[in-house]
Parts: sequence; structure tokens; C-alpha cells
Amino acid sequence: MDFKRYIISVLATFCLVLNLVWLDADVSAAEKPSCVTAECHASMGKEGYVHGPVAVNQCAVCHKPTASHEFKAITDTGKLCNVCHESSHFFGKVVHPPAEKGYCTGCHNPHQSPYQFMLRQEGANVCLICHDKEFAVGEYIHSSVDKACTECHSPHTPWEIPAVRRKLDQACYTCHAEQDREMKTYLTWHTEFYCSTCHHTKHGYIPQCLECHQRHTDKVSVFLDACLTCHPPHKARQVISPADIPKEACAVCHRSQYELLQQSQTKHSALQCTKCHPDNHRTILRCSQCHVEPNCAGIHQKNMLCGQCHGPAHALRPVPQSPAHGNVR
Repeated sequence: MDFKRYIISVLATFCLVLNLVWLDADVSAAEKPSCVTAECHASMGKEGYVHGPVAVNQCAVCHKPTASHEFKAITDTGKLCNVCHESSHFFGKVVHPPAEKGYCTGCHNPHQSPYQFMLRQEGANVCLICHDKEFAVGEYIHSSVDKACTECHSPHTPWEIPAVRRKLDQACYTCHAEQDREMKTYLTWHTEFYCSTCHHTKHGYIPQCLECHQRHTDKVSVFLDACLTCHPPHKARQVISPADIPKEACAVCHRSQYELLQQSQTKHSALQCTKCHPDNHRTILRCSQCHVEPNCAGIHQKNMLCGQCHGPAHALRPVPQSPAHGNVR
């Protein structure tokens, strides 16, 4: 007996003992001669991939004998498979319905198969047992469809795609080239995620941002269009500032500036942040774009920066009024 067969034998024996306890099987009946003989089930165990218990003639691991060549009907396939196969591997945001419902034998032959993992068909054909082939018909066809759906999709949790970046480039970015460019150019936490982290459930699904993120403030709507007003999803840190965004939203990140502005009680306090910081995030207008320059040129010759007299824009200092000072346009 080679090492591989020895390991299979050990595992099958373990499953047998576990199953006898789990299913309360009749030990004496389980010790009957092998079901696989020249006269009965002769072809069993001859394929390239064989279920461990079959390989070592331990049919009673799955089939509970009740009498000579009589067995209790298997009514819950999923429960039976989970005695040996850990079901926690099948948990995710979206679980493949056959795996979720315990219909393991819809995809896997329980005894043997010429295909790896004891699948009923090879490659993408096993998926086409249930899925309509029409989804793979058209002028542009996904590169993996003719090979194996599992190049992208985990078979038990199909929307958790365990692919490296290279495979994603060949998959999602085959059609979504602009999103690929943005994700690679503007690096954020999103860059580290698979496309299916956000676009789960089905193709074309667009999530609400609050599935992962907390909103900045109660002043901001909880709906997706509110988030996208400022944050393009594939380059989220390239913030766009609409003119009517409330300053409380900016205060989430710029808390100290917001508090200084509120305390200063100047005309600046009543303005929205976008009055001085319009359009793209971090845009800063020059004072002269709103304020006319002083009538007295000597003031600027002495103090080249507005802040030398007036202080920072968020906490202006009162300055004695005189005709030498300009007014807001």
C-alpha cells in the first residue's frame, strides 16, 4: 500500500468511526463484506478520482446498513457530507445555492469521477448543468468562460473571488478599463480590494457606501448619490467639492479649522468652505480673488502676506478700519 492510499485509508476509517457515532449505525452490519465485487458494483472505484471511503471499500461511511444489502435512505445529503467536510468553508456574503441547501451531489459525484474534485462535468461544463449557456454567447466573451468559471469564482461562495491582481486585470478590467486606470493611478484602500468586495451578489450590483463606511455627519444624506457627489468610488481621495456641501461635512476631517472659524465670528464664519475652497479638494483661493487690494501701496510693501496683519483665514484678527483698507467685492 503506497503512502497516498494509506492516508486515504486512515481518513476513511476516521470518517467511518465518526459516522457510526453520528448516525448511530449498526456496527455488525457495517462489517459485512465489501460491496465492490466482480458481480456487484464492479466498476466502482475505477475512475481517476475516487471518494476516499469508496477507495478503501468502506461504503458504510455514508450508507447506513440496516440489513443484508439494505441501507437507510439518505435524506439530508448536506448534513452527511458535513460530517467529514467542514461546512465553515462555505460561508460568505453569497453562498452558492447548492452548497447552502446541502445539494452537494448536484456538482459532485459522491462515488467517483474522471474529473478533479469528483465533479460531474469538466471545467465550465459543470456550471452549465444549472446555468444557462446563453450568458456566454455574444460578440465579446469573458476570457475564462471557455476554460473554467472557477478561475474567477470560488464554487461555494462565488462572489468572493480569490484572484490575484493579474487575474482581475483579465476579468473585470477586460471591460472596465477606465476603472482599472483610476484604481491604479489614485491609490486608496479600495485599490487593495477585489472588485467583488463591493460589487457582490450579482454582476452590475452597486453597493451603498455605508455597507462599509460610516457617514461623516447627520448633515449628509445616507444615500449613495450623496457620497458620490464628493467621492468618485474608484479614486475616492480625489475629492470633488460641490458648492452646496455643508461645512459640517468638511469638519469631519478639518475639525480644528472648523472650530476656529466658528469662534472667530467674522464674515468668514457664515460662509461655506467651498466659497474659498471651490471645485477640487484642497483648492485655496488667494485673498485678492475676493478682496480688493489696499488703496495704500505702502501696506503691502511692509507686509507682503495678508495673514501678517489679519491672521489665518479661519481665525481673522480685527484690524482698525481706514480708507487704506479695501473692501470685499
